[in-house]
Amino acid sequence: MARSGQIALGRVVMSTRERLLALEPRGRGILAYTLRTDAEVRAEDEIFGAISDKAPDAAMISIAEKIIQQQEGPFDPSQFTDRYEEALKALIADKRKGHKVAKVAEPDDTNVVDLMALRASLGGAPGAKAKLTKAAAKATGRSKATAAPAPAKAPARRKAG
Repeated sequence: MARSGQIALGRVVMSTRERLLALEPRGRGILAYTLRTDAEVRAEDEIFGAISDKAPDAAMISIAEKIIQQQEGPFDPSQFTDRYEEALKALIADKRKGHKVAKVAEPDDTNVVDLMALRASLGGAPGAKAKLTKAAAKATGRSKATAAPAPAKAPARRKAG
């Protein structure tokens, strides 16, 4: 395969589902990529058609850039685990010990922070002094007593029509 510059196609069953593979020679081994079938690939307009052609708000782009800068760093795969596999192994271990199977609680990944509070905390709002709203304080685990009061509401904008 390496001399011919070609890859091979194959099939494998993973997670009770047959998947198409591309097998590529790499160094002294063969690298396998899973491929999508035609039925799994959707048209671009079907996915992105509802997205407006309007330019994004420059202030929101600035906030996103600041978040990216704060979160960037080297990738360390050891920081990531397969929570499903860990929970499954723990469940199997409990069953082996004779314990009854209890319903497994899903992890709480619903930590939603108010974007206006985020803008204020980044100093992006006009005249802001890095204050958090009550909703953001709750989402970040701060008590209401330590949270700063919510900033005054901005005047309502008219919809462009």
